[in-house]
Amino acid sequence: MYMWIILLIVIGVGAYFFIQHQKVKGQTPTQQTTQNENHLDILKKRYAKGEIAKEEYEKMKTDLEG
Repeated sequence: MYMWIILLIVIGVGAYFFIQHQKVKGQTPTQQTTQNENHLDILKKRYAKGEIAKEEYEKMKTDLEG
């Protein structure tokens, strides 16, 4: 009895991930980025976290805007 329940849960989780993968796969990279956040937002967050220096931030920002 428990094996059937576990099997159904595994199948359900697998189906969920498969459907989510198909949704993302059908979008263009631009749609994927704008759906969550744009490139400048990502750059600002990286700078705020201290992952990149100010000079790198300014250069990358100029590149993205230009």
